Amino acid sequence: FKGYRPSSRYPNLESENIETLFKDKENLIWIGTKGGGLSMLNPTKNEIVNFNEIFVTQIGKKPRIVSINQDSKGNIWIGTWSSGLFVINPKENTLERYLSFNSPVYQILCDKLGNMWFIVGKTLYKFDFLENRIINHDTDITLYNMIEDTLRKKIWLTGNKGESIELRNFDYYTQKIRSNNVSLTGRYAKSIAIDVRGRIWIGSWGNGLYISDENIERFDKVNTSPTSKVEKNVNYSFITDIFIDKNNIGWLSTAYGGVLILHPNKGFDWLQDNDEQQGYDKNIIAIFEDSKKNLYKGTLTEGLYVKK
Repeated sequence: FKGYRPSSRYPNLESENIETLFKDKENLIWIGTKGGGLSMLNPTKNEIVNFNEIFVTQIGKKPRIVSINQDSKGNIWIGTWSSGLFVINPKENTLERYLSFNSPVYQILCDKLGNMWFIVGKTLYKFDFLENRIINHDTDITLYNMIEDTLRKKIWLTGNKGESIELRNFDYYTQKIRSNNVSLTGRYAKSIAIDVRGRIWIGSWGNGLYISDENIERFDKVNTSPTSKVEKNVNYSFITDIFIDKNNIGWLSTAYGGVLILHPNKGFDWLQDNDEQQGYDKNIIAIFEDSKKNLYKGTLTEGLYVKK
């Protein structure tokens, strides 16, 4: 792994607390941080730049960034914790659109048709490019994440109602949100993914991982303790992000448990690091693998790690 931290070498990475990562169409890695605004890593040049002047000009500060995506025009959409939604043109370094929200914009999604979706509080929003307007769909739960299901023509939404994990789906045909009767317990259902079998994975804060059947009718709790566990007294039940690769291998980032790898029908393993890096922060907030098999890990206190 190669570490990227705020330093004289990388002065444009202004915080080591990485909240979210996003790879754009040019394979540039966008880095959203908790206290240092927005940076972008060019892996080819090994250079980092930041775009914080746009935020400071608009709202007078560097926001906490929790979600990033890109639209069909190449603009980067940035969701913040309490400072609204920004749309920037990275080529011109200009602000194209700003929407004010006091609640976190937890997730932004670009669907297969190029429509932009984002969630704030209990509401799912869609930006209609043709009509240049925003359409909102209200729910009865606090939404934390969403993912597009191209097979079923739906958007799956996960969130919470008290201590209960809730699942909703927005149907492209009916243009309505429907409830899925699931009986799951857990706080902060932050992560969701779909595997090649069409099963939904939901990661919770403190209650581990749930995986559905192929009809999304029943969820089972999965034991996330690695079969080759090498560290003692580590809690693997705090799932912060899920990535399922093309081989149907699940990569799970955890709070204080490092990265877990779930091999189909073989259980979990633990992503081990080189001996000289055993002391690094294992509170991993975001994880991503690019087309060249480079693995990126964003940590809470020690910046971004890249394994090539």
